[in-house]
Amino acid sequence: MITRKQRVRQAYQHGEELSVNSKRYQRTLQTYIDSFLEQDTEDVGDITYRSLFNGEQGKSIIEMKQPGIIAGVEETKYIMELFKIGYQNGTLDGEEVKEGQAVLRKEGKLEDILTTERLGLNILQRMSGIATRTRELADIAGRYGCQIAATRKTDLGLIDKKAAYIGGALTHRLGLYDAVMIKDTHIDQLARQNDHSTQDAITEAVQKCYEQNPEARFIEVEVRDKEQALLAAKTYHKLAKRPGQEFIIMLDNFSPEEITETIKELKEKHLYNTALLEASGGINEKNLENYARTGIDVVSMGTLTSEVDKLDIHEVCLN
Repeated sequence: MITRKQRVRQAYQHGEELSVNSKRYQRTLQTYIDSFLEQDTEDVGDITYRSLFNGEQGKSIIEMKQPGIIAGVEETKYIMELFKIGYQNGTLDGEEVKEGQAVLRKEGKLEDILTTERLGLNILQRMSGIATRTRELADIAGRYGCQIAATRKTDLGLIDKKAAYIGGALTHRLGLYDAVMIKDTHIDQLARQNDHSTQDAITEAVQKCYEQNPEARFIEVEVRDKEQALLAAKTYHKLAKRPGQEFIIMLDNFSPEEITETIKELKEKHLYNTALLEASGGINEKNLENYARTGIDVVSMGTLTSEVDKLDIHEVCLN
C-alpha cells in the first residue's frame, strides 16, 4: 500500500520537468538569457574588451568562495554551448561544495567568456543560494517527517523553482495549468456571485473543480479554519477517487496548535486519509520546526525563493 509520504511526492514533486531538455523550461531560461544580454550589450557588445583586445582565445575557471549546495551548473553549461565555449565540468547540481572548489573550467573566445561571465555567475549565485538555504530548511522539516514546498512567488519563475528542487523542496504547481488551486479569493468571488455562504461556495468549488479537471495532478483548496477544513474533506470524501489525483487541503495562516487540533479531528471523523495537508502563511526558518512537528504533510514557503542570499562564487581568467 502506498504510504502518505509517497502520495505527497507523487502529487507535489515534478522536478524532472525542470531541465534544459524540457522545452518549457528551456524557453524560460532562454527568455532570461535574451533579456539579460539585451540589457547588457545593447547590440553593441563589450566596448571595454574591444578597446583592449582583438579576437584572443581565453581560459577561465569558476570557483566557490564559500561552501554550500551548488545549483545552476546545467544552466551555465547551456550558456556555454550557446556561445560555443568549451568547458570541463567540476561539479554537478546538488553537490555539497567547499570553498575554493572548481565548478567549471572554460575555454574559447575571450570576448565570449567575458560577455557571459556575469550572466553565468548571476544564475549560479542565485540558484546556489536558494538551494543551500532550502537544504537547511528541508533537513529541519525532515526530522519530523514533514516536507517543504516552493510556491509560485518567484522572481525567475521555473529557474527559482528548480533551485529549490535541487535543495530538496517539492516543486508544487509549476504553473496555473497543471493542478487546481482553489484559493480564498475564488471562494469569496463564488459566494458573492451566487449569493452563497462561504460553506456552500467551498462545497461548490470542490465539486466543480473535481468534475471539470479529471487530468489535474491534484485539487487543492485553501481554508481559513478547522470547520472549513472538515467541510472540504467531507465534500471530497463523497466523490469517486481517481488514481493518481490527490486532494489537498491548505491550512492557511493556521497556528501550530490549530493545525494539531484540525488533524486530530480529521482523524476522529475518519477523514484524515481523504486529503493531504499543507500549511502555509507566515512560516519561516524561526518557526518551521514548530509547524513540522504538528504532523502536517507539507509546509509551503514563499521565502525559499523570495528572500535569497546569493552564494559567493567568482570567475577568474587564467590567461
